[in-house]
Amino acid sequence: FPVAGQSIRLVVRLDDGRGKYSEVEGIIEIVESTPMQASQVAASWYESEWFGYFYLGGQNWIYHLKLGWLHYAPDGSGGYWIWDDLWESWWWSTPGVFPWIYRDDSKGWVYLNLEGTAVKEFDYKTKQWRRRK
Repeated sequence: FPVAGQSIRLVVRLDDGRGKYSEVEGIIEIVESTPMQASQVAASWYESEWFGYFYLGGQNWIYHLKLGWLHYAPDGSGGYWIWDDLWESWWWSTPGVFPWIYRDDSKGWVYLNLEGTAVKEFDYKTKQWRRRK
């Protein structure tokens, strides 16, 4: 099955059975109605089993309860590119990988520890923990 961000070529053919037919061709864009495979829990608030709680703003902006304002773009394969306002950078993740993320600016993997009140980041390259500001 196609996922959000992909498109499907559709051809419909009507045939009268006597050699005459008409054909219409088009493209169907698969859009995601709710990001991160989330379920609505309150007005504009959603919960994703893999991504956590977030407020759904407009135009692909969400407010993640632990990570703050993020802009998301489905990658067409079930994952997401995320613009992180705090880092002023893009990162990527997917349900099978999160809370590991790939940071585009540092070209490396980071683990997000979302437990507790403060988010902690483990940079796989440097092998160091730091507190998300």
